[in-house]
Amino acid sequence: MKFSNTNSISPPSVNQTIYKDDCTYCFQTPDLKGGLNICLHCYRSFCPLDIGDESNSNHAALHNALTGHNLFLNYTEVFKRDQIESNSSINKEEKIIKMAKLEIKEKKKTDLFNFYYNLLDLENQSSIALDIIFKNDVHSFNSFNGLPQILIDTVLAILNSKSSYLNQEVESWEQEIKTCKHSSSEIEQLNINNPSINLKKCAYCDLNENLWLCLYCGFIGCGRQQFGGLKGNSHALNHFNETNHPIAIKLGSLSLKENKADCYCYSCNDEIKVPDLSTYLLNYGINIQSLDDFNIKKEKTLTELNIEQNIKWSFNMTSNDGQLLRPLFGESLTGLKNLGNSCYISSIIQVLFDLKCFQDYFYQKDFLNVKDAINGDQGLNLRVQLIKIANGLISGKYSTPNLDTPDDIKFQRGIALNSFKNLVGTHNKDFKSMQQQDAFEFLLFLLETIENYYYSDDLDLNPTNENLIDNFKFVSESKLTCSNCRKYKFINELTNYLSLPIKDELKEISKENKKIYKDYSLIESLNQVFSNKSLDVELNCENCLKTTFFNKEVKLKTLPNVLVLSAQRVKLENWVPIKVDVPLILPEVVNLGSYVSKIDVSKVDPNDLLPTNDGEGDVGDEFIPNVEVMNALLSMGFPENRCVKALYNVDNSGNPDDAMNWLFANMDDPSIDEPVVIKKKSKNQVKEPSSGDVSSLTNMGFEKKVARKALILNEYNIERAVDWLFSNPEDDGVLDEVCDGGGNNKLKKSTKPSMKEEIEAFVKEFSEEKSSEYYLKSVVCHKGTSIYTGHYVCFVRREIEGRESWVLFNDEKVVLANDENNLREIMNNGYLFIYVRRE
Repeated sequence: MKFSNTNSISPPSVNQTIYKDDCTYCFQTPDLKGGLNICLHCYRSFCPLDIGDESNSNHAALHNALTGHNLFLNYTEVFKRDQIESNSSINKEEKIIKMAKLEIKEKKKTDLFNFYYNLLDLENQSSIALDIIFKNDVHSFNSFNGLPQILIDTVLAILNSKSSYLNQEVESWEQEIKTCKHSSSEIEQLNINNPSINLKKCAYCDLNENLWLCLYCGFIGCGRQQFGGLKGNSHALNHFNETNHPIAIKLGSLSLKENKADCYCYSCNDEIKVPDLSTYLLNYGINIQSLDDFNIKKEKTLTELNIEQNIKWSFNMTSNDGQLLRPLFGESLTGLKNLGNSCYISSIIQVLFDLKCFQDYFYQKDFLNVKDAINGDQGLNLRVQLIKIANGLISGKYSTPNLDTPDDIKFQRGIALNSFKNLVGTHNKDFKSMQQQDAFEFLLFLLETIENYYYSDDLDLNPTNENLIDNFKFVSESKLTCSNCRKYKFINELTNYLSLPIKDELKEISKENKKIYKDYSLIESLNQVFSNKSLDVELNCENCLKTTFFNKEVKLKTLPNVLVLSAQRVKLENWVPIKVDVPLILPEVVNLGSYVSKIDVSKVDPNDLLPTNDGEGDVGDEFIPNVEVMNALLSMGFPENRCVKALYNVDNSGNPDDAMNWLFANMDDPSIDEPVVIKKKSKNQVKEPSSGDVSSLTNMGFEKKVARKALILNEYNIERAVDWLFSNPEDDGVLDEVCDGGGNNKLKKSTKPSMKEEIEAFVKEFSEEKSSEYYLKSVVCHKGTSIYTGHYVCFVRREIEGRESWVLFNDEKVVLANDENNLREIMNNGYLFIYVRRE
């Protein structure tokens, strides 16, 4: 049998990426009917031509038509149903534990699947079955059937290579614990060979577990209370605060087999590595080769505790009478697989694609509208990925029971957002990792990324010329009044969410020593946002020339189509961010009409106004901190001056996380408590990149001047700056006129309007005739003591069998959740609330 175009194929090199997990344009996988067609020319995968499914888009034929690539390997996995019964005897809890893996390896599938291979030539409309055996995780030909050697070599190279997703998982799961500045240099130890050190008990209390050894002086103190009931009174932390000895070793984690232990640096507030640890321990009489001599109690490591916590932070999947909640299937009821602490991504994706504006924008759209959908890597094309997600979630094609499980109740297998997760990870490495991230932070990042992509000059993304993210935006109007002369000014700000202050009034302490808070109303929180309040810092008034307090009253100048409300649940306790589970009373309908500004600024007497300047957010030369974020930081326990300095250094960001991250990164700065020095900026002066980002680049070997230019030219995105630096190795770091206010920087310029232009457009188009009523559409919930651990799910209001109901999306599990238990979960753990404007 002859095959055409064999001269245009070759085996992939070691460094080439192989996409053999799912279709580039949909979620067809090898274990679904028809399998997957892997292109032998470009190593991408596409759904097959004819599987008897009318909803199939025949993406292999599309790829062939666009590129001329005609040779494909059809790879199909068929589950052995007889394995279900043999697997059903496995203890369910044992199966859960097996999921908590720190290491990702290729799974042996030969006992669970049968494998079928076919070589396809779309140009000749021909195919041939391949005689391939799969043994010991290696594919080999049993017979060649006269195939050309180039085909044999290419097929085997593809089958025996690691898939792109597996490489991503291995890379993301490998947590490299590094040394810090306190552990990389020699540690000066005190009290060595001291026989009075008691390794079995805290020096300040009677605890004999969760014990930490100070590597500087041998002090034994108990740690902080940890998940799973491990007690602690923070005496090791107190010892650090008193002595400034930063490094402590958890005695219960010492491992002879792996010659390691949990090492924590209190100064860096992170888990670290200590070189020559066994030598340091020996100075305090601990021989890691004979740990049994000390009868040190073995405990779970920090990593094991974190994984166990993420597994056990589950939401109620049973009704009031103890029955499993009813699984749901069908259109717009598709679950998402958890790829390893990816529940924060899944929850945000579910609530966004539940919105009509997202569905209209991406569902069933033609991939051919994207100019670069053919060339380059489609896995790194944002619009391709978003269309793929919309089709996968909304169509219902993949919302079917997972029959390949022994469980009596069949939930969904779910679709996996591997390529999407990899894509967002190219812009923000935190979202590529397997560590839990903040869902709200991811939401803001994704909205900004979509908008930046929309405004790219050379992409014909939207024929209707509508910016999708405009649905979330609104203008707030702040009236700043000098408390001395009573003159005032108005400042307009454009934002896409409201941050809600939460009053954490303690109700009682439970028997399990858990804090129980009083209920708090979301309406009361909204009233607090729009109340007249005094700023927490004194400013210079250019009218009365006195340093005094200013009052600030916030109103809405326009209203959004989609209202995002973020609950301020994070507080500081012993300088550690914790989350408070205050039950929130949520109204089904919110009316924002009373918060809309009624002032016509053009009719205000100019004599009543303060002198104006070109700054947005300044009174005279003074910096006006964002009052909502300022109050949030103060409520966490940060000193006032540090809060102001943090907001000044993050450009008055409306996201509290930005300021909080800056504070934690600069805790050791000796000048952190010095007064803020306000530098007045000229119109053409460029925004300076953060010192932390510059340092990150200089630590990689780049010159400071060139690193600064790279960040400015790439909109302060450090990942894109690195790419630019490698692409411009000879650059001298001198900014031309465009970077300082005019000219041409030779980069693609965004067509995005300025902030001032956007505000003016929103105010001009605002109509009070539109409804000011919003109904609650979805809620993202989080269970856990920290937003960086625990578990995220979302509840979405849907019509199920003619009745409005709450649907719980818990990763791949999609269930009906109208019972009292889950309604209480929404109150106690609601973190983000999505309200949609009534039409």
